[in-house]
Amino acid sequence: MQDRQKKKNTLTDALNLAATQPAIKGIKIQNSYDSIKSREGKRMVAGYFSPDVHRNLKMIAVQNDISLQDIVYEAISEYLKAKGYPSILNEDNLK
Repeated sequence: MQDRQKKKNTLTDALNLAATQPAIKGIKIQNSYDSIKSREGKRMVAGYFSPDVHRNLKMIAVQNDISLQDIVYEAISEYLKAKGYPSILNEDNLK
């Protein structure tokens, strides 16, 4: 009797298949973040910090009813201003 179970696809199978398929030009892969209007024309800035820094920033955010992004935005704006660049801080960018 022949084994009729489906063979499981492996990562190697997927990579081999991808290598044999011609590239499709002109196709833009869209992720779920592409449709968020507040992110249009902006770039993400990120960093890794210790759990203590994260915890302290979260506590400040909760105590002041603001987001972590607002704290980072304000800090970057103040840093740029201290270095002689124009402030990027305005109320439209917060909340």
